[in-house]
Amino acid sequence: AEKLSIVGGNLLLGTNAKDIQFVNAGGTQFDALGYDGNNDLVINTPSDIIFKRNGTESIRINSADNLLMNGKTLYLDADDDSGLNSTTDDEISFLIGGSEELRLTASEFRPYASEGLDLGIVTKKWNNLFANGFTVTGTKVGIGITTPASSLHINGTGDQKIILKSASANSEGLVIASAAGSERVDFSTDGANVMCFTAADKIGMGTTAP
Repeated sequence: AEKLSIVGGNLLLGTNAKDIQFVNAGGTQFDALGYDGNNDLVINTPSDIIFKRNGTESIRINSADNLLMNGKTLYLDADDDSGLNSTTDDEISFLIGGSEELRLTASEFRPYASEGLDLGIVTKKWNNLFANGFTVTGTKVGIGITTPASSLHINGTGDQKIILKSASANSEGLVIASAAGSERVDFSTDGANVMCFTAADKIGMGTTAP
């Protein structure tokens, strides 16, 4: 039966499943490129499959079935501007609309604030979070300060307050405040001052001027 023919300039390998076979440097013959009879093109090799453009490797599928695209971008949308990229070892960048929105490294989760990524809801964005002075440095959190000196460091003009209050009915809230222009820390419940500490080592109960 005919195995090979040229029809209309096309190289035909019969009508059933056929393979183009190669012989490697060790003299071993193996099927490399074939047709399985089900309209599928089959690449069959015990080693890596390498795709090159102008002699330079661009994509490799290794023998462990891993897809390698060193320094390349894997676009996942119709107009080729959103996908995954890795140009630096141990880093992955997420591109949306041609701009880098998020980068993952061995030690960082780095959203790009300028792109305004939502934090689950539209009104809470990364750029709002960081542009308004929220900073995380190691195990320290700063609000209104980029170099927090303790586990939680709140800084700003005017009165600065920490409010602790349950949402349950008939629950009073505790307010710890640093009053603007004064050298004291106030403790109050539902607006009524109950205690304060001053820089002069005085404690006030029911007064802000002990």
